[in-house]
Amino acid sequence: MALEQLDGEDFMLYRSFQIDVGIFRASSVDQDGNCSHEDEAVMLDSLAIAQAAHNSGGLVICQAKRLVPRGTINPKQVTVPGCLIDLVVEAPDPERQHRMTDGTFLDPVYISSASETELPRAPYSTRLAIGRRAIRFLHQGDVVNIGTGIPGDSVGPALSEAGLSDDVTLTVESGVYGGVPAGGVDFGITAHPRAIISHASQFDFYNGGGLDATFMGAGQIDEQGNVNVSRLGGRVIGAGGFIDITQSARLVCFCFMLAGKNQKFVPQVEHLTFSADQARKRHQQVRYVTEKAVFGLAPAGLELLEIAPGLDVTKLLAEVPFKISVS
Repeated sequence: MALEQLDGEDFMLYRSFQIDVGIFRASSVDQDGNCSHEDEAVMLDSLAIAQAAHNSGGLVICQAKRLVPRGTINPKQVTVPGCLIDLVVEAPDPERQHRMTDGTFLDPVYISSASETELPRAPYSTRLAIGRRAIRFLHQGDVVNIGTGIPGDSVGPALSEAGLSDDVTLTVESGVYGGVPAGGVDFGITAHPRAIISHASQFDFYNGGGLDATFMGAGQIDEQGNVNVSRLGGRVIGAGGFIDITQSARLVCFCFMLAGKNQKFVPQVEHLTFSADQARKRHQQVRYVTEKAVFGLAPAGLELLEIAPGLDVTKLLAEVPFKISVS
């Protein structure tokens, strides 16, 4: 990593590195090594991994759900060309070793567009209440990203419940467009998606400023409005795509619960993953949505915008270890 100056501003330059081995999986692989992903809920970085490892002179390995004869895969369905692959390994027991998700071996709901069957209504929960409150900041036609945790579990079901799924386009960083996102360990896929593109192409879109809004979780929030999701309890867990996504979205909405075992509001975040100062400079709209109240990013810090019915403002603010202005 090096520090470079562009247009009078400092930027970090990350240099490329050698890739010795690239491993990915595919649904079908023909005798020439051409791959397709028809049974996969997402394509992720399969092509990018194969290209990067191949161009580095490394070994490219593909795990195949099944082997098929030459010419079986339509050229437009080939996701990774065979010339990039060195070794193909067929899964001996696909039901155990090549599952679509952690929870299912193969469910057509994750690879087929919307059907006439209405999706089941999500049961009420505190997490769903947060999702209901958060989607009020969206506008018709918005293109939206959702992160893992409360956003992934609640925003999609809240939109579906309100009959608004067709009014906005939900996306997940894995490359999925539309549908109702799966939560928990199956985060990254959706029921009845409209489109599935590669992970790398999705981030090209995000980094290019295509997002109207993103909904993210939060580990810590401090007096300035900074957010930490990357170092919690002294353990570095990393930021994933969080920084790329939150830097370019016009609206950044953090969804979290105040009532938990760990204090969310802290005098200073342990790790700076989202900079409130940079958000102010970019004129981003930033909201912090909880089960008890909604806060906004103001010029001097956080501002209380609304409170849940039946709660006392004074008692709520007493739970926060720093001063918050009241709208």
